[in-house]
Order: sequence, then C-alpha cells, then structure tokens
Amino acid sequence: MKPLRIIHSEAATSFGGQEQYIHQMMTAMRERGHHMEAICQPHALLAQRLRDDGFTVHTLLMDGPANYIKGVIRLRKVLREGHFDVLNTHSRRDTLLAGMAGRLAGTPLIVRTRHLAKRVGSLLSYTIVPHRVTTASNFVRNHLISRGVPASHVATVYPVVNIKPWNKPSTLREELKLAQNDIVVGCVAVMRAKKGHRALIDAMEPLFRGRPNLHLVFVGGGSPIFEEVQEYIAQRKLTRRVHLLGRRNDVPNLLAGFDLFALATEQEA
Repeated sequence: MKPLRIIHSEAATSFGGQEQYIHQMMTAMRERGHHMEAICQPHALLAQRLRDDGFTVHTLLMDGPANYIKGVIRLRKVLREGHFDVLNTHSRRDTLLAGMAGRLAGTPLIVRTRHLAKRVGSLLSYTIVPHRVTTASNFVRNHLISRGVPASHVATVYPVVNIKPWNKPSTLREELKLAQNDIVVGCVAVMRAKKGHRALIDAMEPLFRGRPNLHLVFVGGGSPIFEEVQEYIAQRKLTRRVHLLGRRNDVPNLLAGFDLFALATEQEA
C-alpha cells in the first residue's frame, strides 16, 4: 500500500488520554512511512508536543462564529494544498470546522473518531460531516447506532498502546524517599472528576490506619481537580501517605515503581 497523507484535528487544549492517543498514533503511523500533520488550537498542549516531535501543526482558534468562518476558509486551503488522503477528526468542534473544510476541499476520506462513552447530543458531527466514524469500543459504537448513526458507517477500532519495556530500576522510591518494603499503590490518570481520585483516597483511608508502610501515588495533572484533590488530602491529614506528582513525561519509570495499579474511574469508553 502506498504511503498516505493524513491530517488529524483536535479542538481540546488539555493533554489527557485522548490527546495522548492521537500523539502516539501519529508517531506510529509516521514510523510506518505515512505523512502526518495536525490541526490544533494555538494554546493546545498537543500542538506543542507534536511540534517538539517534528510534526507540522496548523493552529487556529475554534470558538465562536467568526473563528468558524475564518477557520473553514483557511483549512480548506490547507487541505487542498496538502493533497491529504484522510482527515481524521476527534471532537465535535473540530469535526464541524475541519470536517466542513474537508468537504469543501474534496478530501477523499473524512473520519470522525469517538473516544468517549458520554451520551451523544447532536448527530451532525457523526452523520452529515464525516464519511465514516470509528469508535474506541463496541459499547460506544452501539450507542451511536442507537442514536441514529447508520451501522454501516461505524466501525470499532480499538486503541493500541506501544508498550516499551522498562529495563532500568525505577527512581520513584528514591524521589519520594520511600523504603524498599513500602507498598506503593499508583494511579496514572488526568485529573478529572470522573476519574475517581477522591473515591480512591476514600477507599484507601482505612487501609492507611493499619498499614504504616502503605502509600498512594497519583500521576497526572489538570486544574482545578488537581488543586481540589490536594486540598482533600490535606484536610484528611494524609499528605505523608498520598503523593501528587502532577503531569510527568516518565510514566514508564513511575509505573515500574508501583506494587499495585488502581483506577477508580466512573466512566470509560
């Protein structure tokens, strides 16, 4: 198969699991010989991460009617001049903006990817704008079909993870000044309410009382939940037992230092 020219669009400005996946997917596809570019908002963390890794990123504001009209006109030109084979959109705003530009530019294939398990409101970004839709699970696919998206237009494409073995000792215990016999329960997740950080603290609080060598480590950032969880920990006088590391770029190193992984998420696709 000949290499493809693929461009991804994402309106979100944070850097959670969805954005992580876009970043990893673009990297993996580039390694396989395909040409990859992206469309993001100027202040998006994903835009900076992609640029740091050598990708071409087109930036524009995506909020409001004026930005929409200007954005469609600009992206139509980008898509035409770039001769892209595929436009892959990932959120409602960028689908309506970049997807419409793709339709006007005659982009051969416009794919809308649905990552989330939330109830879908408007079907416009799943029916009229894209040619096809991919979902992260059959659960999400079935929900879209139940809402009126034609079954023949929706396919489940399971997210993949490029697992790189970590063959070095983790630096986590040294960083937190923990002993080798301390038990570390770790959680890696963006700080959002639905990820259940408070629920995990509540579940472990009685365990802390009977196990002086038990620790909980949270890896991930995101305001205002990070600050709220920080205050919650302080209120329960657990600052010596619950450690907030924020957003990190050495997650494999940290995972290697966990004895147990725990995620109290309330909603996943």
